[in-house]
Amino acid sequence: MPLDILPSAEPQDVLTGALRRHFAFDRFRAGQREIIEAVLAGRSTVAILPTGGGKSLCYQLPALLSAGVTIVVSPLIALMKDQVDQLNRLGLPATVINSTVPRDQQRSRLEQAIAGRIKLLYLAPERFQNDEFRTGCPSFAIRDSSFAIHWSLVIICRGFSRTSPADKATKN
Repeated sequence: MPLDILPSAEPQDVLTGALRRHFAFDRFRAGQREIIEAVLAGRSTVAILPTGGGKSLCYQLPALLSAGVTIVVSPLIALMKDQVDQLNRLGLPATVINSTVPRDQQRSRLEQAIAGRIKLLYLAPERFQNDEFRTGCPSFAIRDSSFAIHWSLVIICRGFSRTSPADKATKN
């Protein structure tokens, strides 16, 4: 949920409480709080952090505190699986849709996300081209682990356009 609709406690107290409750961490790493606050305030955010710098938390925690589903786009199937498995072990509603998931399970997982039973939906980039996957999602994160050897990039966008290139072409 955006910071303006969080309980009346100070945002830092609310965020630290959510961090403890969901992830069992006592404090944020350098830069994480500022990134998370920007995302929760509804600002599109680019975060460049070193490998192991805690980028995933910068989209996972806001996803858990916000309405709707967050789509995480990653080209790395093993990374998606590891993150979803870890989130599920913590009791957090996350799933993955990529080429390793049978078609019937893909449909079921997408339906669960649309119904609000999933907070984080990890997709391979080619899946994101499908309009069906974008329907009803308030935000998405693009994780590009090939950005550099020791750095990776997380882009968190809110309120993206659901207009397809074909729609734009017909309006011209």
